Amino acid sequence: MAGGRVTEQERALMRRLRADGLSTSVVATRLGRSQSCVKANTAGAPTPRVGGGYDVTNREREAMRAMRAQGLSLDEVGAALGRSAPCVSIHTRDLGVQCRPGTKGLGAAGYARLLKLADEGMAYADLAERFGLKRSSVPVTVSRLRRQRREASASQEARAC
Repeated sequence: MAGGRVTEQERALMRRLRADGLSTSVVATRLGRSQSCVKANTAGAPTPRVGGGYDVTNREREAMRAMRAQGLSLDEVGAALGRSAPCVSIHTRDLGVQCRPGTKGLGAAGYARLLKLADEGMAYADLAERFGLKRSSVPVTVSRLRRQRREASASQEARAC
């Protein structure tokens, strides 16, 4: 197999070995080719990463950037491209796109209801289900709302003096 033109069978073997997680140098050694030959013939083929996912291609990155520039959320872009929201965030961070105002969160009235129910002793799991939140975000949100309430109370007392 060494030297000469790369056949379609050899190219398919290179891609399969790379998809199985072998490094470029291992594939090159097995097939008697140079690393640059393997890279050239496996370009565009998904290659698994150490973390278990696949590298983001330039086309995917550009699609992410275009969708984020249109104002789509990280979750929406991730779902459209089969990626996670943190992955989309990493590849579009330099755009400086902020969430659309008024579309994130429960709003002032929703947070007030959440805080009232939490103060009344409703379980975090029940709050998460009722308000459509992740279970892990409820304690953090309640803590933030209580801190804001304390700070607002303290600032009103300071103004009264």
